[in-house]
Amino acid sequence: MRAGGVPARVVTGYLGGEWNPIGGYFVVRQSDAHAWAEVWLQDRGWTRVDPTGVVEPERLQRGILDLLPEALSAPMRLVRSSAWLTDWLQRWDALNAWWNDQVVKFDYQTQLDLLASLGINTPDLRHLGWAFVLALLGWLGWIAWHVGRSAPGPRPDRLARAYTRLGRKLARIGLPRAAHQGPLAYADAVAERRPDLGQTVGSLLRQYAELRYGLTASELQAAQVGGFERAVAHMSVSRAP
Repeated sequence: MRAGGVPARVVTGYLGGEWNPIGGYFVVRQSDAHAWAEVWLQDRGWTRVDPTGVVEPERLQRGILDLLPEALSAPMRLVRSSAWLTDWLQRWDALNAWWNDQVVKFDYQTQLDLLASLGINTPDLRHLGWAFVLALLGWLGWIAWHVGRSAPGPRPDRLARAYTRLGRKLARIGLPRAAHQGPLAYADAVAERRPDLGQTVGSLLRQYAELRYGLTASELQAAQVGGFERAVAHMSVSRAP
């Protein structure tokens, strides 16, 4: 073109690319690099002269690797031939793009834009600091509450399980333990309502109180707990006639 007296120049850039539907953007690689010519026309200015659109129209929408798959390495050909691998790579690339845009590039101007989108056009740093502290405390409180709810409580020991079993046996015959009653008060209540069970149940409940709150040596206590468990297991109760 220059030999014919027409001003011309070479322009470099990129052509085509791969659409990522997960992130909603085109992935442009170095393999998509392209060069074309531009000529100066008096009435139109610099005008592109590029035969690619005529010779290979698909090159305008697709990357060079789609048109020349033989240029790919064997592992990449395997990846591009698998739909689920391609989908996984696109998701990974979209995640990296989100990280770069929302975290790495989260500069001061981006922060101001975010606040403006929330209706805060003239942020006060002191107020923002307090808001951040309150939000952080609320978040930590929510985590503590959630962990406290989901964390399993301590497993009852052998003595507690035997005491609970005794209470269930008595509750089934109409002698439930009130929430405010300790073992000795419970024994008195059972003896008052069922004198025939007063001695047996009272003995067990007094033994429980001694084992739970007494100063018995650990070796002796372990043996006594076993005896208490067996006594509760073998105790037979029935409703009053």
